[in-house]
Amino acid sequence: MLQMQKYYLFATLFMLAFFCRLSAQQGTVQIHQLIEDLTEHIPVSEESENDYQILFEDLIRYYQNPLNINEASDQELRNLHFLNDFQISSLQQYKKENGYLLSIYELTYIYGFTIELVRKISPFITVEAIKESGSLKFSSVRKYGRHDIFIRGQGVLQKQRGYIPVADSILDADPYKNRFLGSPVKLYTTYRYRYQDKLYAGLVAEKDAGEEFFRGSNPQGFDYYSGHLQLNDQGMLKRIVVGDYHIQAGQGLAVWSGLSPGKSGYVSGIKKNAALPKKNTSVNEYGFLRGMAATLEMNKLNVTAFFSKKKIDGNIQDTLPGGTLRITSFQQTGLHATPGEIHDEKAVDETVAGGNISWNANNYRLGLSLAKYWYSAYLLPGNALYQQYDFYGRDGLNAGFDYHVHWKKTQFFGETAYGNNAFATVNGAMFYIDPQILAGVLYRNYDRSYYAPYSSAFSEGSENSNEKGIYFGTEIIPFSNVKISAYYDIFSFPWLRYRISAPSAGNEGFFRFDFTPENGIKTHLRCAFQKKMLDAAGEQPLVSPSENKQTGIRFHISYPVSSGIIMQNRVEWKSNEHNNVVSHGWLLYHDIIYHMKIFPLNLAFRYAIFDTDDYSSRIYSYENDLLYAYSVPAYYYKGTRTYLMLKYSFSNRLDMWIKYSHTGFIDRDITGTGLYEIEGSCKSEIKMQLRMHF
Repeated sequence: MLQMQKYYLFATLFMLAFFCRLSAQQGTVQIHQLIEDLTEHIPVSEESENDYQILFEDLIRYYQNPLNINEASDQELRNLHFLNDFQISSLQQYKKENGYLLSIYELTYIYGFTIELVRKISPFITVEAIKESGSLKFSSVRKYGRHDIFIRGQGVLQKQRGYIPVADSILDADPYKNRFLGSPVKLYTTYRYRYQDKLYAGLVAEKDAGEEFFRGSNPQGFDYYSGHLQLNDQGMLKRIVVGDYHIQAGQGLAVWSGLSPGKSGYVSGIKKNAALPKKNTSVNEYGFLRGMAATLEMNKLNVTAFFSKKKIDGNIQDTLPGGTLRITSFQQTGLHATPGEIHDEKAVDETVAGGNISWNANNYRLGLSLAKYWYSAYLLPGNALYQQYDFYGRDGLNAGFDYHVHWKKTQFFGETAYGNNAFATVNGAMFYIDPQILAGVLYRNYDRSYYAPYSSAFSEGSENSNEKGIYFGTEIIPFSNVKISAYYDIFSFPWLRYRISAPSAGNEGFFRFDFTPENGIKTHLRCAFQKKMLDAAGEQPLVSPSENKQTGIRFHISYPVSSGIIMQNRVEWKSNEHNNVVSHGWLLYHDIIYHMKIFPLNLAFRYAIFDTDDYSSRIYSYENDLLYAYSVPAYYYKGTRTYLMLKYSFSNRLDMWIKYSHTGFIDRDITGTGLYEIEGSCKSEIKMQLRMHF
């Protein structure tokens, strides 16, 4: 390991000059680092279902075409994902009082901006003179637009149990015998068009592993198709989207779809920044809207209206008198590979209509959101006691009032919403005590009956209901190369939950210390713990749940060994205690990230060793993946995992990615469970992707 040299505090301009020199080679590294930081809550709690493809798209677009901050709107600055509302407001006020910036170095003189922050955003921004924005012309759209075509394929190399042929005699007796009907190959293709930041169009098609392709349940080819057309900034028409899109309003209680990060080391993330209607480009088959949405901007008044109609999956129970289907739940996996999954596919017609009105003044914003939804089937959950207050019926209404007030160095924000004859509220504040000290607090209270099908507010649970809690967090930068992040969250669940057969409570703590010397070394130490109540396996309802404790410690270091090679090492330990049974796990890995200068080849390699007592002590770790894809696999039991990813650019218009990953276990003869079971001690996967851009 490189010997750490003694570090002295350098002047601001010298530090910035150094960081900007490195930014060209580390821009993509910054993107992956941000994704991992935003998913830090995963190793402590449950797996995340967030779709981070939207974040990838925003940052890669700005990496390829840096955002001119002299003419950037508030929304464009939010799309950087590194800046909070206070920093954006501070930047815009600085430009209003002092004129446009002449250099990126000038950012450090703006209240709320630090050297560490400028280093992070420098690969994605530029400082240039203001360019006049002309009207949208067909000749320019045709001539200067950018086209991207992606083709991706992936699959597990070993045969999984679900793909083993079933005898005809068994199928005659049980036509719905659980098995995969299609091939094990997962296919993905997409076409994207962009003209400046004015016009976007695209088409996405995907087939998951096990799904049929041009036969059976999918005679039309792919199992999932998604398309969109988005037009921006045409006079009063701020945005219009036709096809598949996302709506985000307020703090996510009444209406919110798409990317919605949860708890992380970024305290500013507790406040959600609502966006204009935005195209859907992901392969997440649940949680988007399909139809049309538009936003009109009239001085300080923004008016958004949307309409959506699409078919969704539902767990069909039976048919009510009159022919109406009764379902017990909505299926959100998007998988249609087994007879049972195909039976529930597109069983329900969903219609959603609504809008948002917001008044945007200099120091405050007020908003009102409304969403009405209808289903063609009758939703009636199961009879379990914890489901007693769940939504049932065929239609519902959500309404929410949100606010944001900026007063001196403090922001107040929140939303109160109504749904299913119940209320939910979330309110918070962020304080810039000093340019280097940010503190935040957030309180939420979600009634056990509250229901909103498109909501994603700050919460500990997977839904915005049956929860109370208060969160405290801070980010401190005592020196230009040191950052301290911490939060403490106390929460309770007034009613029963799945696998928790009594009202319960818990708490969670997080601490992270980042140290970034001037020679490109980045290190962080992270400690986290969580306490929750949980039923013991096999216990019957109404048995008092017991405390489940999780504790984790991580040390990570990243260091350049040359101008094109970055290495990373991590060691992580975790413990899980429940019903006086304690299990432990640890993970150790080494990464090599190589960006060649004289040859158009990039390489990412990892070798990891892991040892956990059971699945409860599993450890999650982010790993590099193909462009617009991300992976956070779980490491559990005993073994090794390695992957090698290559990116080769044949020309300025054609790129290729290949990723091979292999996980080998030393303590088991069978890997996976159910239809994903493999006879053997290893699992290998290969992914390939081509991108044509012109």
